[in-house]
Amino acid sequence: MSLEKQITKFLAITFGTFLITAGTINAQGVKLISDMVHSNVSFSVPLAGGLTRITGKFNNWEVIVNYVDSDMTKSTINASIKAASINTGDAGRDEHLAGPDFFDAGKYPDITFTSDSIKEKGESYAAFGTFQFHGIVKKIILVFNLTGKDAEGSMGFTVRYNLKRSDYLLGKDAESDNYVSNNIIVEIDFLAKKPKEKPKQ
Repeated sequence: MSLEKQITKFLAITFGTFLITAGTINAQGVKLISDMVHSNVSFSVPLAGGLTRITGKFNNWEVIVNYVDSDMTKSTINASIKAASINTGDAGRDEHLAGPDFFDAGKYPDITFTSDSIKEKGESYAAFGTFQFHGIVKKIILVFNLTGKDAEGSMGFTVRYNLKRSDYLLGKDAESDNYVSNNIIVEIDFLAKKPKEKPKQ
């Protein structure tokens, strides 16, 4: 083989490898994690037939988005909440909610969601996935909106979801207890950013 043909073959292989590598990187997407300082996972529950309600949040949670640029439907979402991190502003109530009567956080420490697929839903998106809560696993659909994206690649997301506590056996006699509503409104607002690079030693 002549030198010219050898050079041509080398360049073709090199260029082909570059295209394959670039395609793999694009398919894998960019890892974005929740910025805890500018994010929130909260909920509200009506009491006594709607006479009042309590609100609360979780202090320990994380959302990881594997974002494929320009196509959210090829991306994936993984979320995890520590059940024991519930905070309603009252230590006694928080201990009760984290205990065996409700979350049973000692036995079921994590509340998780893993997307199987994401589809466009008008101006929003629908994440189809597996939700695990209180030892019960269900397929659910989380509808979410993108609230924006900045020049550094950070993205804002918002979710509103109505969770029925009877579906997850939360609370003693959950079917017959009329004091605590069966409907829990979950609100998630989070900012997802690229992880900070660790300084080189």
